[in-house]
Amino acid sequence: MRMISMAAVVIGLAGFAGTATAAPQALLVASKGDVPLLCEAGECAADITTICLQRDREMPRKGTVYDILTETDVERPLRIVGLLADGGEMELAASAAPVSIAAERGHLAVKVSVPASVIDRFRLSQLIARVSGPVVLAPRPESGDENPQTETDLAQAQDTLRPVAEEVIAAHPAKMAVAAVLHEAVNALPRLRATTPADHQAAWRHAAARVSGAGAEAAIEQARNAFRACSSVSLGSDRKPNEAPTWEKFTFRDCLGTMHNGAVNPVNETYWKSLYPGS
Repeated sequence: MRMISMAAVVIGLAGFAGTATAAPQALLVASKGDVPLLCEAGECAADITTICLQRDREMPRKGTVYDILTETDVERPLRIVGLLADGGEMELAASAAPVSIAAERGHLAVKVSVPASVIDRFRLSQLIARVSGPVVLAPRPESGDENPQTETDLAQAQDTLRPVAEEVIAAHPAKMAVAAVLHEAVNALPRLRATTPADHQAAWRHAAARVSGAGAEAAIEQARNAFRACSSVSLGSDRKPNEAPTWEKFTFRDCLGTMHNGAVNPVNETYWKSLYPGS
């Protein structure tokens, strides 16, 4: 499968090491809808697709903390919703379900997480992250940044770059659909323990069942090829919370994540080229 190759693995691991000397890129959440959070080790989390808005800034390291730009109490484009046992749902205030957002795989995925204690406190059956509008993510400022993000930089990302990026994303529904299927499978798998072929097949059934609409069949087939390519990856060793993947601890879930990156990266590159014609 040409679209998703071992180059994706390089992209997937590129954000796992390095020392920041300047503020990294602002990101745009590249998908909308409901994303189920999987609970383990005291947190409920999921990976969400993003693209880089600022090509000339550094790629974020894994764990780089991000905040939602221009979020208000009234306008919350990313909300946490709890599902009740009776089938209903309740939207949780930011104070009740504090959201943490951190770079997960370079600039192409972030991890959104909420404390698992929220489940018991409100007697919920599950938590989901609901993306209902444009979400621009700004790296949280750190002391010592040699080139920090300025108000002007972030205003440009929000007001000028975001609309261009959204147009490019909308023009590539097939690639984004493949990425969506792969992230559904990724988010159905635990990130902290080795998994089994039975886990993998259950994750695939979950992913395929959640994708529908025009182009779904083609997206599922392309994602299935990527899924099969990852079947040769060793199960890998268990990792500690927030421990970065390495070649020695590269799991099936990691492989699917890098395949996801391989689907999204051409879209991000098309956006960059639209800003710099001829580059």
